[in-house]
Amino acid sequence: MITTENIIFDFDGTLVNTYPLFKYSSLLKEYPMNTKEHREKKKEYLTHLDECNVYSGIVDTLEYLTSKGYTLFIVSGNTKGTITAALKYFKLDKYFDFDKIVSGFSVYKRFKTSKKYGNPTIFKYLLHEYNLNPDSCIAFGNEYCDRIAANNANIEAYDCLWGATDDNKEQMKQHFFCIDSPKQITELLN
Repeated sequence: MITTENIIFDFDGTLVNTYPLFKYSSLLKEYPMNTKEHREKKKEYLTHLDECNVYSGIVDTLEYLTSKGYTLFIVSGNTKGTITAALKYFKLDKYFDFDKIVSGFSVYKRFKTSKKYGNPTIFKYLLHEYNLNPDSCIAFGNEYCDRIAANNANIEAYDCLWGATDDNKEQMKQHFFCIDSPKQITELLN
């Protein structure tokens, strides 16, 4: 019997409410990646982290998971730099090793694919890169497609309603694999 050892989180909308940043994301799209202008806009973008918040119950859940010895990963469509800056800003960096953050932005670019509905590329990359058995993993995300993509990589996954948009919530509520609060993560693992 394989037990769960690895917990995979989406970042935006699952750990941190970053929806307030969306209105500033157009700043980043104006300039090509890896240019001086883009880096300056990225710094400006990150000054708005104070408009975001960690979801209630997340810190207690991360404390519990790390105290029980689970290995925590982040799989997100966001960039590793933005995730790392936000983790530091919200003092969540003590729960996640930098090398256990997988950026969909980088993975999708590398494999010339995108975050299409149910595309498991980012999860398969994680499994391969860290030599993980999918049966030892469980994933949590705030979009219906997060769960489908994880399932397509043979990873058990749950939809997190606390950070889902209304249209995602309606789709998620139609099945068994959805949870209402971070506390339910610890309950699932007991």
